[in-house]
This record gives sequence, C-alpha cells and structure tokens, in this order.
Amino acid sequence: MITWIRHSLILFLLLLAILLIIGYTYVKDPSVWPINAVEVTTKLDHVEPSAIKDTVLQYVGASFFTIRMGALQKDLQTLPWVRKVNIERVWPDTLKIAIIEQTAVLKWQDTGFINDKGELFDPKQQHTLNLPKLSGDEARYQEVLSVFKRLNAQLSEQDLSIVELDLSPRSAWSARLGNGMWLNLGQDDIEARLARFIKVMPALNLENPNKTYVDLRYTNGWVLGREG
Repeated sequence: MITWIRHSLILFLLLLAILLIIGYTYVKDPSVWPINAVEVTTKLDHVEPSAIKDTVLQYVGASFFTIRMGALQKDLQTLPWVRKVNIERVWPDTLKIAIIEQTAVLKWQDTGFINDKGELFDPKQQHTLNLPKLSGDEARYQEVLSVFKRLNAQLSEQDLSIVELDLSPRSAWSARLGNGMWLNLGQDDIEARLARFIKVMPALNLENPNKTYVDLRYTNGWVLGREG
C-alpha cells in the first residue's frame, strides 16, 4: 500500500513538472503572447520619444508575461531628464509607461541643474532654459543653494533677485542681480554686508544699474564702479 502511494506521488510530481515546463514554454512564446502596443501615458517636455522607443525595442521581443520589467524600468531611468518610471502590463498585449521628468528650477555650472527636490542632476544635453545659475565646487552645491535662497529672501525687499551666484575656489561669493548689478560679497558675513547695502540702495537712485559693480567687502562702506 505504501509503495503504491509512493509511486503515485512520484508520478504526480513528474506530471506536474511536465505541465509546468509546457506552461512556461507556452507563456514565454512571444508569437503566442506578443506585446503589440506600448503607450507613454504622461506628457513629456524634455525626454526624447526616440530614446524611449530605442530602449523599449530591446525588450519587446519577449512575451507579455516574460518581459523583464525591472530591467526595462532601470534602463529608462538612465535616459536624460528622467526622474522616475512606472511600467504596467495591461491585458492582453500592452505596456503602459509613465515617465516623471526632472523639474529643473536652477542651473548648476554650465550643463547641470538642481531640481525641485534640491537634487543635482546633469542631463548632458544642450538646453535653452532661462533659469538662475549657481556655480561652485560640486561637493558644496547644497551650501550654494542654501545661500542663494537666503540672499534672495533679503533682496526681495527691493523686488530684486539673483540670476547668478558663484562660490569661488577661495570661498568668495559674488552675485549678479536681475537688474544687471554685480555684487562682490567676499568670504564672511555676506548676509550682513548685503543687508547694509540694501538699506541704502534706494538712495543711490541708479538710473542704469546694468554692469554696475559693487564691492561689499569693506567694513564701513562699499565701492561702486562700472564694468568694462
């Protein structure tokens, strides 16, 4: 009796293994379960559709069930301007791809950006975005971003803002304002120096601040000049 049960169990396991092999062969066959449609469900401003197509084409030769979703998602996330990717299988033959693009709020150096999360990214593409530009040692970009926000808060009293902020290798700060004025803030007490200048700025009554250079590194005053 026990021998009969053992033989029956072995036979059952063999049949199950055969069925699994047949089933796997069936579901992985792209001719039976092809991917016939790929839809990008989000509006794209920067990511090139051709780059998405080239990436997806490397994977759609697999069947609907066996396409490597994780690998495809990872490859799509390496494309310029892509921050996040979600992929969904939709029965019976469609992939839906949702791509969240980077939202650039500031330029960093000549090619990079800072996004709306305060993260640095470099799409390695030419661009024409008109954004304030920050420069400095990349290891200190968060410090530069923080200083940019604090100085802009001060300048808002005069309806001004920074369009360029630079931290030199010697840790000296300089800024260009939206009206074209350049400020040399030096290394230390830059917020206090800017605050002193903001108090007297209206009294200067500069008719054409464009290319005006202001050196704020002095303890009890400042120097105004013209560039060029």
